[in-house]
Amino acid sequence: MDRIERINNALTSIHHEASYYSQEECPSDLLCALSKAFSQIDPQSWTERLCFGGVYVNGKRQTDNTSLTAPCRVEYFEPKFPISEARSAFPSFSSDFILYEDNDLIAVYKPRGLPSTANREQSTYNLKAYLEDYYGHPVHLPSRLDTSTQGIMLVSRTERMHGRLQRLYERRLVQKEYILEVPRRFDWKEKIVDAPIGRDSLHPVLRKVCESGKPAKTVFQSFREQKFVDKEGQSHETTLLLAKPYSGRTHQLRVHCQEFGPAIIGDNFYDGLVADELHLLSYRVSVWHPWLEKQILVSLFGKFLPRWVEW
Repeated sequence: MDRIERINNALTSIHHEASYYSQEECPSDLLCALSKAFSQIDPQSWTERLCFGGVYVNGKRQTDNTSLTAPCRVEYFEPKFPISEARSAFPSFSSDFILYEDNDLIAVYKPRGLPSTANREQSTYNLKAYLEDYYGHPVHLPSRLDTSTQGIMLVSRTERMHGRLQRLYERRLVQKEYILEVPRRFDWKEKIVDAPIGRDSLHPVLRKVCESGKPAKTVFQSFREQKFVDKEGQSHETTLLLAKPYSGRTHQLRVHCQEFGPAIIGDNFYDGLVADELHLLSYRVSVWHPWLEKQILVSLFGKFLPRWVEW
């Protein structure tokens, strides 16, 4: 399997697109356009698919039928699972995921396989939606974890905290620590990677170190050596690294890892060793609480630690 094929296989949806440049060729409404352009999909299912999410007109999500006017672009991100089985395709929510809470702030565990917020193909099964259903009011996620990444996230519960927590993240005043595993041993205890990150033309999902990118800095610390046995039974010498990002670029830890060694185990986007899961964990978060006037520190423990981290 080549790298592009592996990336596309790892994505959770298949992208379909149709563009109409004149009113003569443009269908009268969205349902007509979807049935005509994407005839491989059951035309009777489009009303349900609209409600589920994943349909866009000129980049805007549409959940109901609407009239079309040229020029326009119709897109559909088709889930790789039957919509009727969506509930079983994502991790369910448990109140045990709430690791810390007060009137303004939540620290919550996000399992792997669950989007942080609504993603391209659906808007129902995500951590933000689960929390809003649990608390009965809107919440705000100033920072997100990739769907394949698990661990701690900070979430604000109140209007007064929404803007304050967002600014704390923007000013890099939230301390985040990750644990990750790479298939290599190192002769150093600490490594600082200060390298700008930008888009990679190889694929829209990818990022890379490049001079035209945005500044990004990560401190890596080596703290345990162990072994990983792949699906073919081959054993690999590995190292657990503690990573402290001092910026918040997309895929920062994945990209910076490749500056001194191989990709993170299980990283399907950056050609890491094949594994059942991405060996990347948001392990600890610390922030000064502006209303309680004290430092809040939350770490993962016990049942929330994946097998490759357990100690």
